[in-house]
Amino acid sequence: MSVPDPINNTKLEFKLNATTLSTELVPADNVKTINVQVRNQVATTITGISKPIPLTIKDKERKYLISHTYELRNKGPSSLPTSTLLILYPQIQQGGSPLLYLNTANWSCPPPCRVFCSLPDATNTTPVVHAASMGPTYLETLEENDKNIRESKTVADMKNIDCAEGDCSRYECNLYDIPPRESAVVTLEYVASGDILDKVSDGGAIKIRSKAYVRLLDLSRLITDASEQSESVYSDLLPVSVSSTPKWSPPPQRLPWWIILLSVLGGLLIDVLIVIILWKIGFFKRKQMEELRRMQQYCVGGRKTGSLKGKQMEEMRRMQHDCVGGKKTMLGDKRVQMEEMRRMQHDCVGGRKKC
Repeated sequence: MSVPDPINNTKLEFKLNATTLSTELVPADNVKTINVQVRNQVATTITGISKPIPLTIKDKERKYLISHTYELRNKGPSSLPTSTLLILYPQIQQGGSPLLYLNTANWSCPPPCRVFCSLPDATNTTPVVHAASMGPTYLETLEENDKNIRESKTVADMKNIDCAEGDCSRYECNLYDIPPRESAVVTLEYVASGDILDKVSDGGAIKIRSKAYVRLLDLSRLITDASEQSESVYSDLLPVSVSSTPKWSPPPQRLPWWIILLSVLGGLLIDVLIVIILWKIGFFKRKQMEELRRMQQYCVGGRKTGSLKGKQMEEMRRMQHDCVGGKKTMLGDKRVQMEEMRRMQHDCVGGRKKC
């Protein structure tokens, strides 16, 4: 038996019919009907994003667009039968004109999903509110001879900036049959006037916030961990600050060639001086001195028995005198002398012959 995906019925009905080869005494009791209640197991998440996140107000004569998008995702494994999405959105009206108002509202959801949205608060709607083609349209048309009709209307002052703290205008959507691993997306687009910062915060920055609430309905059919969720979306409206304007700086200048040359020669001179100082203090003869001291320790200091022959002792004294006393430096014959010293040490210490 194949099971359709998704199952939108609230119950499944099974009919069983028993038959026998023998004579049936009571045929009426051979049929049995069993009804099984169907419950949908769902896991939902609500996320939101603002575009742009920071909005810089540069021109007081312009209009700026801000959008808040909410996504209700059904992770499954079953379809989500019924839910509501309530969005509290910011709105600013002052001096008879709107400074921040809802401009468009649209939504999307793959079939067989269905979405029905409306503005339930007729008293809090701005003078002109209309939606994109994907949703219902709320539009107030102005005739040519009524260009100032918006100013002549009485628009109550309203400053709903943070919708998590106070009452805000409402936009409500009823969502039906969201398939598993699919989402219903609702986007609200606002218009902000260029002089909103001057009139609301004396030229300073303001932060607006909308908030969405999701509530799952018909809980008797659902198996879920959370029946209610909420999410907030922020937008920063920033003025053009003086510090953000790039300051002029002169182009970098190239160093004269003679400064580079003197720097290189000075570095070479310092290296030569360091080498001379190390040579004067005997830094490069340290290894040879350590070799001589080690031979004297083994052959003269008494750690091994025996004594050096007169000719070998004279040779060691002569080599020590040449290396340390200053008569000559061990340059050309250094390797030969070192080999001779190692041979003498081996003969003296290794035990091949007595010293």
